[in-house]
Amino acid sequence: MQPTAILKLDKDYTISLGMNEWVEFEKLSGKNALMDDIFTNISMTDVLRLVYSCLKYSDGCNLTMDQCSALIGNDNLMDIARTLMELSVAGRPDVKGGDAKKK
Repeated sequence: MQPTAILKLDKDYTISLGMNEWVEFEKLSGKNALMDDIFTNISMTDVLRLVYSCLKYSDGCNLTMDQCSALIGNDNLMDIARTLMELSVAGRPDVKGGDAKKK
């Protein structure tokens, strides 16, 4: 099971960053999530794409990209990026601090 985190936007969303979310991000960004270092110099656009990808697969969440964009601002951008980065590391067994089990 993928690790989860609480993403605080207009309300608290429980999100994960698993295969579905990364594939959705890759479709939106054209980036290879495994090969590109996504979190080095992450852009606002990539944060938005990751948030949207995570929320798309959250239970009961059907926000559009525009609605997601409206929920991200200067006051919460760093917290959101940090949550996404920590969730990414927690889900990878090949990264120090990752909790996911190798199959």
